[in-house]
Amino acid sequence: RTWTYSRGGTTHVLSVYHDPLTGVRSATLDHEEIPGSLGSSSMFMDKSGHKVLFCVRGVSGYIEIKKVGWFGFSYDCFVGGEKLVELTQKISHSQGDEVYTVNIAEHRSGSDGYSEDKITWYLIETTRLADGYTNTVHRRFKDFVSLNSDVRHHFKGHHLLSSLPSLPEKKSKLITDHNDPAFLMERETQLQAYLSSLIRVPHVSDLTSTKAFLGLMEKVRETSLVYTQQTIGVTLIPCDSPGTPAVIGFVQNPDTCPGLLAGDIVSKINGNSTGSLTFNGVVRMLKHLPRPIVVHFVQALACSHSSQTEYRDSNLQPWKSDNADDRVDREQRHLPSFSGDVSDMGAFAETSVGHSRPNDSESL
Repeated sequence: RTWTYSRGGTTHVLSVYHDPLTGVRSATLDHEEIPGSLGSSSMFMDKSGHKVLFCVRGVSGYIEIKKVGWFGFSYDCFVGGEKLVELTQKISHSQGDEVYTVNIAEHRSGSDGYSEDKITWYLIETTRLADGYTNTVHRRFKDFVSLNSDVRHHFKGHHLLSSLPSLPEKKSKLITDHNDPAFLMERETQLQAYLSSLIRVPHVSDLTSTKAFLGLMEKVRETSLVYTQQTIGVTLIPCDSPGTPAVIGFVQNPDTCPGLLAGDIVSKINGNSTGSLTFNGVVRMLKHLPRPIVVHFVQALACSHSSQTEYRDSNLQPWKSDNADDRVDREQRHLPSFSGDVSDMGAFAETSVGHSRPNDSESL
């Protein structure tokens, strides 16, 4: 369940994640885990329920989980004594107005670089109508499966659950040739229809899972490029922040890296998260994996209009440009690392750009 709370001109997002079967729970405030929230609220807990305490901008609050009936649960959130309205109960702006336009532009098959099996990527083009930001990102069928699972889990027990469209059927490779052009074209058409219907369901466009899938969060985006040539056209530099081994230090060839900027994070290679790799591990993969490869990057939208894409000085942080309006405050550079496996890490986990080491660079 998700709630929003506005104070001082800033809207904060509170979420609780709870598995009714196992009882495992956790809660987040602005996508960061609330200390002490990880625990268990099982069907055997007493009637008083459990409370997850937090503080937002100096105001105390709590998320309350109570048992309802034999197997049900209720979830409420209070801030400063005020009960917040859960997101799916609000009259969302997505009910009357379209939030995104989404188009699957093409599909592309290739090696995953680790086996002889071929994988298929679907290129999703998204425009966020509120501010005009656009994005292109590659997703696999398993990413659609994860999105479908997350959305249905969020709407469990809600009257809109029956309004969610059905995901195209997953067919066995023993029966269906997944490399057959006719099959791939049919699946692309089916996924387009599914995605278009899904984002029109009230509240779906507001979900973090949906935003992460489309690659468009409020202030950051995840985009991807396909490289068929050996040279990528960027210089990478290592980063000290956990889970962020490599960032772009300099864009050498804008023609092969359209839209990329200094400071963009290399988040995935062929769909596999770089979070557990070292800087040298990222470099080796980018150098030696057979082409074509699909590389995902996380980028701060606040920097996307900057013309200053060069990493010119060893003392200059990659996010900083000569234009004061394009600068991202150092304390605010918290970017979501969109996971390559949602089942392991969720839609994304917060990381920070941190300190880079420009003297240890690698041109690719």
